[in-house]
Amino acid sequence: MVPGACTTLNPLNNIDALFTDKNIPIGDQQKIEITCLDNWKNKVGRGGNSFTAQLFGSGLPIVGSDDIDLEINDLGNGNYQIIFTLAWPGKYDLSVQLDNEFYASHTVLATSSLCQSEAPFYCPNTKSCVSGSYLNCNLPEYSCESTDKPLRCSVNGVKDQCVTNKSECDCEEGFVKCVADNKCIEKSLAADLCSTVLENSCQDSNYPFLCADGSCRKNKQACPSQPGCPPGFRLCADQTCALECDNSVFSKCPDDKMYKCEDQTCAPTPQACRSRITCNQADMVVCPD
Repeated sequence: MVPGACTTLNPLNNIDALFTDKNIPIGDQQKIEITCLDNWKNKVGRGGNSFTAQLFGSGLPIVGSDDIDLEINDLGNGNYQIIFTLAWPGKYDLSVQLDNEFYASHTVLATSSLCQSEAPFYCPNTKSCVSGSYLNCNLPEYSCESTDKPLRCSVNGVKDQCVTNKSECDCEEGFVKCVADNKCIEKSLAADLCSTVLENSCQDSNYPFLCADGSCRKNKQACPSQPGCPPGFRLCADQTCALECDNSVFSKCPDDKMYKCEDQTCAPTPQACRSRITCNQADMVVCPD
C-alpha cells in the first residue's frame, strides 16, 4: 500500500510529545522532528511538503518580546526537523503550518535555571542536576585538583593553567577579549559590541585607581566585579549567559548615542551607561541573575 499525502488532520499525533522536557534552558539548541501522517495515520515516508513555523515570546521579563528564527529541514523520508535556540527566559508560543494551513501549536517555557534547591547545579553535558557544586558535573575542562582554581585552560598562550573562572582564560580562535568585562566576542563584531572605554587619568586623590571599564575608584576592590557564567555556559555580548551566544543580533550604536555599554545598550556618554555590580569580597563574580 502506498501512503497518502501528508495531512493536517493528524498533526504528529501530539506535538507536545516531541518536547521531552517541560522547561527548556536558554542557549541550548533544540531539535524536534515532525513525522508526516496521511488521512489514515500512515507514515508518509517521503519528503517534499512545505512546512513553516513561528516561535514568538511575549511578556518576557527582560526584553518584553522575542521573535525566534527557526530552521526547518526536509529529511526526505517524511520527517521534518525544526531547529531553534531560545535566548531569554519566559513563555514562547510555537505555531506550525503545512502548506499555509494550521498544523500544530505548543507552548514552550524557557528558563535560566532548571534545577531544584536540593540539586541546584545544572550540568549542560548531561542535562542533569547535581548537588554539592558544579565540579560534580565532571566537565572535562574542570580537571584541576584545586577547588579554588578548578578550571584548566590556556592563559596568555600558556596551556594547562588552573584558574578561578573563565574570564581569566584566553579566547578561542576567531574571538577577541573585550577590555572592560573580559567577554570573548567574534573578531568581526568586537569593534561594535565591546563597550566603549575612554582614557582616564584618575587625578582625583579620593578615587585614584583606574578600573578596566575606565572608571576611577578608591581601590581595586571597589571596581565593578567580573560577570560570570555557570560552567559550560558562555558570557554573551549583553552579559547574559547561554550555551551558545548569538551576538549577531546586536549592532553598532547610532550617532546620537554612540557609546556602547556593557549590556549592549547605547548611551550619549559613557557615564550614562549602567554600572556593573561591585561584590563585597575580592575575586567574587556577578552571577547572571
